[in-house]
Amino acid sequence: MKYLFLIPINLCIFSIFLSYAIWAQPKLVQVSGFVYQKDSSNTIPFVDIVNKKNKTGTITNVSGFFSLLMSTTDTIEFSAIGYKKYRFWLPSNFTGDSYQALILLEKVVYTLDQVDIGLFNYEKFKKDFESMKLQEENNSVVAGDPTYYKRYVAPKENFGYTIKGPFSALYNKFSRRAKELEKLQSILENENKNVTASMKLTKDLIVQVTGISESEIDRFVSYCNMGSEFVANATT
Repeated sequence: MKYLFLIPINLCIFSIFLSYAIWAQPKLVQVSGFVYQKDSSNTIPFVDIVNKKNKTGTITNVSGFFSLLMSTTDTIEFSAIGYKKYRFWLPSNFTGDSYQALILLEKVVYTLDQVDIGLFNYEKFKKDFESMKLQEENNSVVAGDPTYYKRYVAPKENFGYTIKGPFSALYNKFSRRAKELEKLQSILENENKNVTASMKLTKDLIVQVTGISESEIDRFVSYCNMGSEFVANATT
């Protein structure tokens, strides 16, 4: 009898909590209206409308009209390019099923910094650059000298001698030492191109040809986007 008496009590408690949960749910309201430009009679089409609570939304049509469902606790955000964002929520004392809203968006004026645009005769610079004379090259060994890595000879293995044949050729091609030498050769070749390019394209030459100031040289070189290989291979 004790267990039979507890079952109705549990059912009553569950019913009370269920009724309270249903009653506590926010009421859904159909909100519709137009979005206008503030201080104007012009409507704004394709305004983004987002419910900040559940991340759902819609947009206004070509006439600036919108319609959506929202609860009494939701916040709706209106946003459009060139206008300040506007947040809307229902009045706290509202109890109806539908609501007519009039949304006014304020325009935003963006200010940009002044940009000076000038003409640049790229063809003239290219012609002068390709016809320029180089300074006398230094024959001393420097980093990047192609003869430096050509003179480098890897020490022989296998007790001072190597066996020529297909296996030794494959070993020389795929061994770790061969890969390191190939990587070293590539690095030295790039250094040689950079050294040659720096000897050709000097700051004094750029100032003489273009007439720009020294403070603008780095920006000028970056704008021309001429790699070390292009400069190194230019006609002298």
